[in-house]
Amino acid sequence: MDLSVAPSLAAALILLWLNYYVLSHRPVAVMWPALPMTFAPPLLFAIGDLLTFAFTDPEFAWVPVAVLYSGIIFVPSTWWLLALRFAEAQGQPLAWGRSRWVYAPLALAALLWIGMISNPWHGQFLTQVIGDRNQYHWIWWVHAVSGYTLVTLTISLYIYLAIKVDSPNKRVQILIMLAAAAVNSIANALYAFFDDLVPIDPTAIAFSVSGILFIVGIHGAGLFSLSSITLATIIRGQPTGIAVTDKEGNLLFSNPALETVLGVASESLTPDVYSWLGERLELEDESIDGATLKHLLRVEPTAVVQARLGEHRWLKLREAPVAYDIGKATGHYLQIEDVSRQIRDETEKEELQVHVAEMQRLESLGVLAGGIAHDFNNLLMAVSGNAELAKQFNKESRIDPLLQSVIDASARGARLTQQLLAYAGRVPKTVRVLELSALVQDTSQLLNAAVLPRGLELHFDLEQPVWVEGDQAQLEQLVMNLTINAADACRSGGGRVELTTGVTDMNEETLASFYHQGSVQPGRYGYLDVRDNGMGMSQETLSHIFDPFYSTKKTGHGLGLSAALGIVSTHQGALLVDTAPGEGARFRILLPLSGPAEEMAIATAGPARPAASTILVVDDEDAVRETTSALLKASGVRVIQAEGGAIALELLKERGAEIGAVVLDIAMPQMDGRETFRALRKMMPQLPVVFVSGHPGDIQTETDDYCQYLMKPFTQAKLIEKIREAERHLP
Repeated sequence: MDLSVAPSLAAALILLWLNYYVLSHRPVAVMWPALPMTFAPPLLFAIGDLLTFAFTDPEFAWVPVAVLYSGIIFVPSTWWLLALRFAEAQGQPLAWGRSRWVYAPLALAALLWIGMISNPWHGQFLTQVIGDRNQYHWIWWVHAVSGYTLVTLTISLYIYLAIKVDSPNKRVQILIMLAAAAVNSIANALYAFFDDLVPIDPTAIAFSVSGILFIVGIHGAGLFSLSSITLATIIRGQPTGIAVTDKEGNLLFSNPALETVLGVASESLTPDVYSWLGERLELEDESIDGATLKHLLRVEPTAVVQARLGEHRWLKLREAPVAYDIGKATGHYLQIEDVSRQIRDETEKEELQVHVAEMQRLESLGVLAGGIAHDFNNLLMAVSGNAELAKQFNKESRIDPLLQSVIDASARGARLTQQLLAYAGRVPKTVRVLELSALVQDTSQLLNAAVLPRGLELHFDLEQPVWVEGDQAQLEQLVMNLTINAADACRSGGGRVELTTGVTDMNEETLASFYHQGSVQPGRYGYLDVRDNGMGMSQETLSHIFDPFYSTKKTGHGLGLSAALGIVSTHQGALLVDTAPGEGARFRILLPLSGPAEEMAIATAGPARPAASTILVVDDEDAVRETTSALLKASGVRVIQAEGGAIALELLKERGAEIGAVVLDIAMPQMDGRETFRALRKMMPQLPVVFVSGHPGDIQTETDDYCQYLMKPFTQAKLIEKIREAERHLP
């Protein structure tokens, strides 16, 4: 082997490896495609240099020269472009580095290449001399001058960058680039202009040295930031399953995520991927096959279907053609993603939005109920108060029973508003001793008249008395919820609901089957049973009946039983459900027993007189203010009236010495009762005040020893009783 071929062969092998490595290890985006363009021309030169040893016949001697110069002409312009992009990668971009003019050297090189390749016809590039130096002409000299100018600019830019950067590693990279460019230019210049000093062409040796410098920089200093990330690497790392098939659906390639999504090894996807999937997919609750799946994905490239893969899941399938052969796909790219969690999240979000809307509706209902109750209680106050006064003024008359009926009807109306507010959740909690049987009968009879469906038989078996301690409004709501639930469970057009109360002994064993919070201890309890002869419940339904917003009725909001369990828990009680399909249901409520309530006796001769001789009545409703004043006057008290808070304060300034107590409405326009009370307290800290309101939510929070609260409508006795309680702490 002729050793003179060694430099060219070495350069070709080194540059061939560099081109392969750069193409298989993509550089950062800013270096693409400048980097592969840089290594291709030297490789072309090395191949042309090797061809000179093969084409020794003078007739074909121009072939290797044309190949050689096809590479060498483009070296300066491509290395100049690489230097500009390298400056960007180092964080030192030139202001004009992205202008169109930076590509002008490439355009000039292309023109020079045309001039070179057509040299056999015009002879203006060079004259080839066999066995001696070639003779160069004007096109060659244009190439030489422009090339060395660009090489000089390239070297100057690398020197500038080496001075500019602060990072030692970046400076090492720049110096390697500088050395690689300088070696080529110096070797080529020595051979071109100083042939006496360099008798043989050292360009191949110089390219070999530059190539070695590049290799050292790539592996030792991270030159060009080359990465081994390939398309296959990206696909394998995708979190979604990917399958590439031929046109028949046979699997050609898959990534690990596909096996995770489908739960099987890729080898199991036979006879083809579409048939395997089709056997395990459902569309709108109907099974499909491979052909249907193919058609579906051809019509709609993205589809979301249910999959039976051990458990029901949702899969999103996307399909795209891989390649085309005369207008037909030769394969398909199939992406499979498990979107079960997203579907569940979206479903839960929609359900939550429905629940929020339901809660807002209930909140609006509560506000409406409160407004109605306030106005209705004011009307009842005028009716019941005047009826009571008429009864006092017409004692032993024939109209006395009629007046008593008016008073009783007003009391029932007040009870109705109280229960309406309780159902809407607008009544504050007040714990006291209650007789359970009476509470159940009153509440259920109200429901029987107004809410329960016609044809329903309501039966009572109530033991007297059953004393429990609790909040009356909440326990009434509990009875209403359970009774309405039992009525809804009965067959349409009839049914029977039984309500039973009594006292029972409970031990640990029997308590174990009840719902409770763990604080319930063995002992004696009052109980309420609500039994229906409806359809009953399955175990599946039973496991959800206390979940908020769960309902088996199309019109139900699913809050009744959830609220019932909450009420039982807050009363330290327990709840049992006994049911089976077709056998109806029984709800048993346990409530702790309490002693009998101590009722305040009121003298039959009439109410006792308050200590105050003059009382200020403040209310914006004329009828209520006049009725309240009349009730007080009937007990022998002088009354001063004020239709608002500001007027009341003026009267207190003028006649405060004679006013002994104030009856103050809370809900008033402009200056309400609370604001009036705060101003009043600054003037008279110990003046007895009785707050009155038609809304239970208006309970006064700024009370003191000289304050009492009274709910409208009220009786004369109750009003005087509250005034006397407010007077108790007077010195």
